[in-house]
Amino acid sequence: KQWYQAEYGRKIDKLLYIGTGDGKIKIVNISNRKITHEMSHPTDSLRVVSLASNLICTHLVSSATDKEFQACEFVVWDCKTREMIQCLDISPSPSPVTSIHFNHNGNLLVCGALDGMIRVYADYQCIMGWQAHNTPIHTVKFSVDENSVFSYARDGTLSQWRLYPMSQCLCSVTVNEPATNPQHFGSDFVLDSEGKFMLVAKGNSIAIYSVDKGISEDSVLPSQGSKVTCVDWHVPYSTRLCLTATVGGLARITPLL
Repeated sequence: KQWYQAEYGRKIDKLLYIGTGDGKIKIVNISNRKITHEMSHPTDSLRVVSLASNLICTHLVSSATDKEFQACEFVVWDCKTREMIQCLDISPSPSPVTSIHFNHNGNLLVCGALDGMIRVYADYQCIMGWQAHNTPIHTVKFSVDENSVFSYARDGTLSQWRLYPMSQCLCSVTVNEPATNPQHFGSDFVLDSEGKFMLVAKGNSIAIYSVDKGISEDSVLPSQGSKVTCVDWHVPYSTRLCLTATVGGLARITPLL
């Protein structure tokens, strides 16, 4: 089956989790590169579209949906026992979750969904939610200080939202043309460790945005050859190199300095 998502676990565990097109999560031992176990969503006809690992404990949260984006399952797993802990509530109306991110200590979880809503969970209970976009959300992440949330939607809009008071939009900019591929949900942006800069997938290129005082574009890097679907830092605490993946199947390391 096709692999849709991948997420590293805690560094001490040396595990990689891979979500597949038949609702399974493969657990890979990084040391010997072998699949050691797998966990299955309750409905095997669904495909895993998002994963987030809690780096404080052995919990993993996954989201799965069908090809028509009608069904949805939002599940918490214990990767040590390889058992499902619970299914998370998606209120007020169930919608496939497309992006998940834990805060630094694993107490809070933010997710974006197909209905354009952002929801925040504490101890796996939804404590707030708001209509952030009119189109499906592709990527959500906590800011480094965890006082706000960044979101990127299918219409090409990148926004920052204050958590307290809830749902106040601090700024919003259009960084891309509206996406035409409804199957794509990736990592469209990533923050640096200090929360001052952000890498953003911008068409066939990647752009660097300053986000410490609003959201403003600093520079655009050369074309990657085809549409960029995923960006990340090569090393989490260094902004010298970045990683990109494209729809053409190319993964590339690009120097920024």
